Amino acid sequence: MAQTTSATDGNPAATHASCKTSLAVGRCHEALPICQAGLRETERRLGLEYEDVASWLLLVSRALQELGQYAQAEPISQRWS
Repeated sequence: MAQTTSATDGNPAATHASCKTSLAVGRCHEALPICQAGLRETERRLGLEYEDVASWLLLVSRALQELGQYAQAEPISQRWS
């Protein structure tokens, strides 16, 4: 099994790519906590109003939707729209 990049490994681009890949192959349970951690870290580093934050919000919302957690995904998707 491939090792997953953690959100704290110091490489945000690799973490973002890992989340996108996990979502693309249907590993939403694996992707969600990584995406959430990436979002928190990006918000901490850059603030709330930044393009990179919107990208993480999209990933978190997509993971939640894929897991059928629509009520949790809706407010997150509204933040980036």
